[in-house]
Amino acid sequence: MLSDYPHLLQCVLRSERKQTEKIRKDREKAAKLLEKDKNNQKLIANAQKTFDMEQIQIQAALKGKISEEERTRLLLMKAINEENGEEAKKLLEDLDRIQKQTLAIKSSLSSLKASNPFANWEEYTKQAAGLIAGLEGQLAAIYQRANDFLRIEKGVGAGIS
Repeated sequence: MLSDYPHLLQCVLRSERKQTEKIRKDREKAAKLLEKDKNNQKLIANAQKTFDMEQIQIQAALKGKISEEERTRLLLMKAINEENGEEAKKLLEDLDRIQKQTLAIKSSLSSLKASNPFANWEEYTKQAAGLIAGLEGQLAAIYQRANDFLRIEKGVGAGIS
């Protein structure tokens, strides 16, 4: 029986090598399948982005006629959805700047005095009539001086009628 021991040991070693080789091959197959699955996940993620309704809506809105603030907000949403931190930070700073400008414009516009232009119509017409009367008086004085000048130049009877 001891004489069979080396033979038995060789059989066990062969069996162990076969098992080890099978395990190695199975692990290689599993690694390949895992890599293939990762690639498929990437492809699916890209396909989902194509059909992602929020992304579609953002893209459609960006093609429309929108203000600078709205455009910046949409681009910021897009950067957040794409998990682009650097772009999101830049756009957030732009949005903050635009909002400050908007507040400044709002403040300056609210300080303007815009009222009903006809509220003081009667006062305006009285002022206009007074100015016209003043002009009539000035014109009459000019005509009088012109007449006086012509009388002096051409004699007593001449003048402007």
